[in-house]
Amino acid sequence: MTQHPILYEKFSAKHRKFFGNDCLWFGQDHLLLVSSTGISEDYKRFYYKDIQAIQLMKTKARLARIIITFILLGITGAITALACSMDKSNPAVLVSSGIMGLFLIGCLVRLFIKGPFCKTFIYSSVQKEKLTPLNTVKKSALFLSIITPKIKAWQGQMTPDMLRSDPRRMTAAPGAILQHAANIRQKIISPVWHRGLFLSLLCLSVLMTTLLLFRAPVLFAVFSLALLLILLTNTAALVKQAGSTLSAGVKATTIASMIFLVLTIGAGYVEFVFFMIKNVETWAKASQNQWEMAKLYARINPFDYPVILGLDIFLICVFFITGLTGLIFLWRQKK
Repeated sequence: MTQHPILYEKFSAKHRKFFGNDCLWFGQDHLLLVSSTGISEDYKRFYYKDIQAIQLMKTKARLARIIITFILLGITGAITALACSMDKSNPAVLVSSGIMGLFLIGCLVRLFIKGPFCKTFIYSSVQKEKLTPLNTVKKSALFLSIITPKIKAWQGQMTPDMLRSDPRRMTAAPGAILQHAANIRQKIISPVWHRGLFLSLLCLSVLMTTLLLFRAPVLFAVFSLALLLILLTNTAALVKQAGSTLSAGVKATTIASMIFLVLTIGAGYVEFVFFMIKNVETWAKASQNQWEMAKLYARINPFDYPVILGLDIFLICVFFITGLTGLIFLWRQKK
């Protein structure tokens, strides 16, 4: 008797590991998970007639990577400005920092294109397995669009009438799946606070650029007041977005902006202390009058202090990128 070969259709998504990768294959009657190490392979089969549930859980992995990439991009810009202020004729610094900056920007673009990250689990009557190739929502949605018709072809279509006539069918799914499958109501809010926050961050970057070029006590006071108001707006936005239907990108950018606003306050304190250390004699002549030192600090030229210049350029880049990114996320959600 001749044996017919089993035909497989490879799923495009892969999960690359340090050694090898994981990939999924659609068979005629089962799903095949292949884990390869380059030396050996491990096979796990999930028959369509036995699959009870597929669970998607969103994670904050992309948020962490975006924040880390933003920080590295800002540090690269600050180091570049500091190196150029010390040695303007060194092309090696500009080339290396340019390559590093393009690499980090490419990483950010790739993270935005991939979309939210998630974990995907498949349940059968005897096992629960994590499908490692399905690590983003886009991949999982594509996977579900392919496997759902196959499961229906083997198990049939379950209707609400069937569930009411035979409640025991519900016991086939694990309790954790039933709990996550509950209809969770999320509040719908108007993104007014977030739109105002991101626009304010763009204005703050412009104000800091102006303050970098034209130092004056009045501008310094306006900047301090604006920073306080934006911090309050950010706090209100964080409170509003809890449990809301806003996209993960908007929420992540709001959290990142709060982190950088707090860092800005700390950086301002570091700048002032550094300025006082560099001007100990002036501090003594002013009879340790902090108000006079503050006015003197507001009039200094940052280009004479590479540390202050580097911090200012770093914060300008961060606020501009964060504000622009938040507005793009809001526009995409509205669209």
